[in-house]
Amino acid sequence: MTHLTITEYREMVKDIIEFKNENGKMPDFASVNNQEISHENYSAMINDVNNYILQHGRSPEFVQIK
Repeated sequence: MTHLTITEYREMVKDIIEFKNENGKMPDFASVNNQEISHENYSAMINDVNNYILQHGRSPEFVQIK
């Protein structure tokens, strides 16, 4: 898997936020479709999506996994 759909991405972010709220820290990795994405990589993905939204005024259709 080289990318996530925006729906998969949003679910990943939701899980990350829930983990942070329950544990007081960000998870070491996120899991999407049985694939682990490191903290460094999911943080970069979130940054990329936020920048895309700022530049284009909408969410991307797909998010590349770093």
